[in-house]
Amino acid sequence: MSTALIASFLLACSPDVDPRFGGGGSSSEHDDDSGTDTDTGGSSDGDAPSINDVDWAFEDAPNTTYGTNLVLRMDITDPQDDLAGGVLNLKLATTELDLEIDDGSGTGARDVYWEDGAWVTNINVPADAYEVFLVAFDAEENSSDEFTFTTE
Repeated sequence: MSTALIASFLLACSPDVDPRFGGGGSSSEHDDDSGTDTDTGGSSDGDAPSINDVDWAFEDAPNTTYGTNLVLRMDITDPQDDLAGGVLNLKLATTELDLEIDDGSGTGARDVYWEDGAWVTNINVPADAYEVFLVAFDAEENSSDEFTFTTE
C-alpha cells in the first residue's frame, strides 16, 4: 500500500479547514521546545532544514476513525528557503509516514501546510502516549536531524 494512501487513511477530515485535515474540537495543548526534547532537530549541514520547536495537542475529531487528531504545529526553518515541496518524515508507534510539505501551488496534497506562522499537520490517532520522531527534508532533499518528543 502506498504511503500516500496510508496517510490519507490516517489524516482526518473537516470541512472547516481543509477536506483532508481535522480542525476544531477541544484540545489539550503542549509545548515541547528544544530544551525538553531529546534532540533539537538541527543539522550540521548548513543547507539543511532545522526543526526548532513542536507544539502538539490532541483534538476531538468526530466522524473519524479514532475520534481524535494529534495536531502538530512546528517551527521549521530552512536556510535555502525551499522547505515547501519537501517531505516531513513522521514515525509514531508502528506507523511511518512521508508527508508532503505544501508547495503553495494549490495543487497536490496538503499533508503539511503553513498556517498562522507555523507548519501544521494533523494525524488521526487515538489519544495516547507516543514517542514521535520527525525529520524534515527540503525540496533539495537536505535533511534535518531527527526531532524527538513524547506525548503524555
